Amino acid sequence: MTEHIDKRIKLDDSMAQDNSIVCDDQDRLVGLTDKLHNFLKGYQSLKCDPCKVVSIVRNASCCFRCALRMLGCRESDLYVLTEKELIEAFVSFDPSVSYEPLEETCAACVGVLQQADTTRVIDAVVDRLTTEDYQTKSYTFYVTLPVSLLPRNHALALHVYNQLKEQGLDVEAATAVRNDQVDAKEPVRAVVGQQLMNKMGMQQSTEAGLKMTVVFSHPETVGDHVFLTTVSNPVVKLLKQRKKGQVFFTGDSRNTIIEGLKSLDDKEAMSAMPVPPKPVETAFELKIELLHESTLVGGRYIKLSREYSQTPWSIRGQRLTEFSVSESIGEPLKKYFKCDDYKFVTAGREDANVRMLGHGRPFYMQMVNPRIPEVPEDLYLKMEEEINHSSNSESVLVRHLARIQPGDVNIIKEGEQTKRKTYSALVWLAKPFTDDLIEKLNAIGSTQFEISQRTPIRVLQRRAHMVRPKQIYHLSVQKLPARIQGSDEHQEAKGHFARLIMDTEAGTYIKEFVHGDLGRTNPSFASLTGAAADILDLDVLEVDLVWPPHIKTSM
Repeated sequence: MTEHIDKRIKLDDSMAQDNSIVCDDQDRLVGLTDKLHNFLKGYQSLKCDPCKVVSIVRNASCCFRCALRMLGCRESDLYVLTEKELIEAFVSFDPSVSYEPLEETCAACVGVLQQADTTRVIDAVVDRLTTEDYQTKSYTFYVTLPVSLLPRNHALALHVYNQLKEQGLDVEAATAVRNDQVDAKEPVRAVVGQQLMNKMGMQQSTEAGLKMTVVFSHPETVGDHVFLTTVSNPVVKLLKQRKKGQVFFTGDSRNTIIEGLKSLDDKEAMSAMPVPPKPVETAFELKIELLHESTLVGGRYIKLSREYSQTPWSIRGQRLTEFSVSESIGEPLKKYFKCDDYKFVTAGREDANVRMLGHGRPFYMQMVNPRIPEVPEDLYLKMEEEINHSSNSESVLVRHLARIQPGDVNIIKEGEQTKRKTYSALVWLAKPFTDDLIEKLNAIGSTQFEISQRTPIRVLQRRAHMVRPKQIYHLSVQKLPARIQGSDEHQEAKGHFARLIMDTEAGTYIKEFVHGDLGRTNPSFASLTGAAADILDLDVLEVDLVWPPHIKTSM
């Protein structure tokens, strides 16, 4: 008995819900019908009988939504009304008229607006959104229409104008009707958008991170505008070009076609193009493009290996290093955001054989087209732990992973060129590092001095040839312990090695400062010591930049 009552309650609740939905739909239809009637009354008082315009459009094999466009209706929600609902609304506005449903494809919009709420369009969009599974309930909606709609709309407007004049409307009023047509793009967005709201609860927003573009095309009418190249004073001039063995034409942009149509006089238009527009036989095609704004993840990385490049390093398809910092960080992050790709941006760079120590180098990772654009803060700690315990953790570590905002990236770009950097280099000198020489070098390095660096020979193929002044803020030389200097078997090597610590302006070429780069860096460590010098290994100890931005204190 109790089970029977429970089932009855559930059934009653379900019926109540269904009745509520029906009532909501009826209220919506009544409200939109009243809104349309008010629009038509205003149109009638300002221009002419709107039903005359509708009849002309319908007799030209064009849909009711295109009739609304020819009436200059800018109330987007009215386009959501179906063909049947529009017929009923117009008949209730003026019972003396009657309309039949349009069986063929609309000649003005080639079916794009007419069928915007059909399963063919909506299912394609819903299926694509479901497959991609973006974790968002809002989107920015863009529509690309077939270019043939431009001459077809022009032809329909001219036809309406001519018919209204034949029916006795004065030229001024007929011209006002002709000039007040609405582009199909906004109505299409309204119709598709309402369906997505109904089916998926997704709302349009100009601020949304997800960008959806529905591209409509219609191969049958793709050449409708070409007649504009043969008129007496053509604005549209097609230029034949060839690229990579393929021939294509330029000069027929949408704006150019619009200008070409505006320049036509009516007599020439009537002879050059079908007025009203010719019916079409084939259906339009559509393509759905989805792209979410990138999510930006900031942090700092430490590189303990001298065998990792910063990013994948290849020459002629052959990798020069097996591993890279960007892949060690980017690949683990990629799965959390379900993105297509990632881009690695850093405050400066170090060569593959240079370690990045200390607090690490500031970087941000641009997660391209993420399906999961936002993750909880505690998940960033999990990402850190995963990277720092991966198979690459003996070589690459990360700290302070956090989401950053687009405006924050300027800090990285500015820091690449303006911040101080501290280096430690193991250097060799052709003569021994005596106490006097070390004292002399430390005295020089205790005061800031400037060097001039011509573009290093090793990077001339990819860097502009110029002289760069750079500041050395501090320099010190530390003698190495005897056990590091060399064994008793290599007495000649003893005293020739030292540790060089430098605090420099960002962008200083440290290797070239040490050996002089055949005189291209001046002064250099070699010139200051008066002997040939070379660098055996190099470490970056610190990059002086507060990063990520939320870290306000020293790290």
